[in-house]
Amino acid sequence: MYYNKRIIKSSNKTKATWQTINELLVNQHSLNDIQELIIDDKHITNQNEIANLFNHYFSTAVDKLHDNTESHKKFQTCSLSKGQLNQIPSMLFKSFSTHEIYNIIKSK
Repeated sequence: MYYNKRIIKSSNKTKATWQTINELLVNQHSLNDIQELIIDDKHITNQNEIANLFNHYFSTAVDKLHDNTESHKKFQTCSLSKGQLNQIPSMLFKSFSTHEIYNIIKSK
């Protein structure tokens, strides 16, 4: 009820909503921290070391996939027929003026 009233009374409801969400999420970040990582039976609890291991894993994942010759062959042999191309939904990119973007940012 408190947050609902706070948002309703706000002159910028979008901003108030995001502020409320961010306030609530700040209190939950500690619940999502990885306290321990086990790699090759080694228990890692240092937060910097855990972050570096995740960074290394994700930064090398594409290279490992590319190096895998079977996976590489699958990507090389993939092709689409003309009928399949018609089934892929088209994408439309709308352009915006600098003025429109400025107004959106200013309203936040």
